[in-house]
Amino acid sequence: MWHAMARTLRGQLLTYGVLAVLLAMVLSGAVGLIVVQARTRALLRTQMLSTAVALASGLEQGGPAQGQALLDTFRRGGGADAGYDAVVVDLAGRVVAATDLGDVGKPVDEAIGHAEPGLQRVLAGELPVAFEEMTHRGLPVLDLSLPLHADPVEAARITGGLHLSMPYRPFAPLVWRQVAALGLFALLLAALLVVPLWFYLERSLVRPLRLVVAANRDVGEGRPAPRRIPDRAMPHHELGELMRSLNEMLARLEAADGELRRRLRELSALSSTAVLLSQSAPLEEWLRQTLEKVLEITGADAGEVSLFEPGLQRLVVRAHQGFWPDWLTAEADRPTPTLCSAMAERRKFLSLEDVSQDEHRSRLAYVRKGLHGYCDLPLEAEGQVLGGLRLHSRQEHKPSPLEQDLLAAIASQIAVALMNVRLYQETRRLATTDPLTGLANRRVLEERLADEFRRARRYEHALTLIMTDLDHFKVYNDTHGHPAGDVVLRELAILLQGSVRETDLVARYGGEEFVILLPETARAAALVVGEKIRAAVEQHPFAHRETQPSGRLTISVGVATFPEGLEQPETLLHSADRALYQAKAMGRNRVYSSAL
Repeated sequence: MWHAMARTLRGQLLTYGVLAVLLAMVLSGAVGLIVVQARTRALLRTQMLSTAVALASGLEQGGPAQGQALLDTFRRGGGADAGYDAVVVDLAGRVVAATDLGDVGKPVDEAIGHAEPGLQRVLAGELPVAFEEMTHRGLPVLDLSLPLHADPVEAARITGGLHLSMPYRPFAPLVWRQVAALGLFALLLAALLVVPLWFYLERSLVRPLRLVVAANRDVGEGRPAPRRIPDRAMPHHELGELMRSLNEMLARLEAADGELRRRLRELSALSSTAVLLSQSAPLEEWLRQTLEKVLEITGADAGEVSLFEPGLQRLVVRAHQGFWPDWLTAEADRPTPTLCSAMAERRKFLSLEDVSQDEHRSRLAYVRKGLHGYCDLPLEAEGQVLGGLRLHSRQEHKPSPLEQDLLAAIASQIAVALMNVRLYQETRRLATTDPLTGLANRRVLEERLADEFRRARRYEHALTLIMTDLDHFKVYNDTHGHPAGDVVLRELAILLQGSVRETDLVARYGGEEFVILLPETARAAALVVGEKIRAAVEQHPFAHRETQPSGRLTISVGVATFPEGLEQPETLLHSADRALYQAKAMGRNRVYSSAL
């Protein structure tokens, strides 16, 4: 019987399990006492916090003048019998009220007998409450500090602090004295068990497990020949059976490793090509070259990449190869349900068998041209289906599970690269656009201003810059809030954009300031544009405009023109800014030119 049990892992662990239970019974008593101590400490903290919150509430409502009276009442009402010692301090750390009248007027560290870092952090507003275990006049105590506020309802600025202490008699020493004998016995028992247990675990479990881990690590690192586990190292229990099964799995893995590595090399080449192309080539060229690489890897005779057009519920062919000349005319735009759209909706791999039986199966033209459906894969990244990859072969071929995994990985690589292209384009747009108004941002303005200034100087053309600023916009924001102010800024951006030519640039300069760049525009024409903008803003029915100082929302406009004494782009911008402030100094709601 014992021999049979020794040949199983369960039986070998049974003996040590019984001994471990005996040891656990001894230690559980000590752990239970420690838990009781922790719960007692938590209860004391809860009681102290409740008492301190009640005192702080009374102190905040009664004010400093009633502080000493409240503490006297607290002391007479049983606070002294419970061992509480309370002091109220101001921000300078001086005691202004205390249960012991002899502490009043002293620094808090002197009154308490030790430094109170927790109280200092509470007075500084760094902590809402501070608990500490310290020695007070030679005795262990629990300390609690709370801030006192000028307004107890809104928790406004801190005016002082409340420090509450209570003697705390930890009974950990008592616990350990009671369990000292049990602890000594447990240590002796552990010493007797550790040595044989160590040798058993090392020989029967640890060494075999190390070999299993090493073999698995070889597999994980992709080594072509993972190490085998020698038979002499296999124990005579369930772990040995596991090791023998692992050896059989390693043998099968080696047989398939060559084919898998070849596929992985091809996929790696495709991934590198996709990354390089997505960084430089236009989208159509990148898709064409990527599809060419996919056909090379898979051995397919024809293929296409179809993408969902933004805002349209249809797939459009963006790259194709291997079809007849008039194929694109019939297949480029697919407004009706097709196999590709069905595949995209299902978000799954469709093989040849699925293609032949699907209700949206490919058109008979494919069969007449000698092409069979090979597979259809969704291009999905971050939970979004971007389109589909479709491959065709002149020979009927159903992909194996390994080929399906490879094709799914290829589709995933293309989808991720495609998503990166779109994210790159979106990032470029965000980097040049003001997020609130949708106008060009200051960076674009400065670049365009430098280009237009060089062009104006070279061809001796006029160049005018208009700077606008909303009058009394701070009053509007303070009265109605920033969300209402944001609405005004967006409406103003639309008015400005609609008042200029397509060749002009409207940009948000900062805050409520906007700049309009007018190429090949002289000062006289720019003044007309500025007056047109000023009048449009004055007449626009902005929300709450009647609350403004003038009863309406208006703008001031500053105009500066090259080449009227201006030699640098920065001077043109500064000149328009000076003209804007001159318009504000003259009463606002007007247009002023720096040349006037």
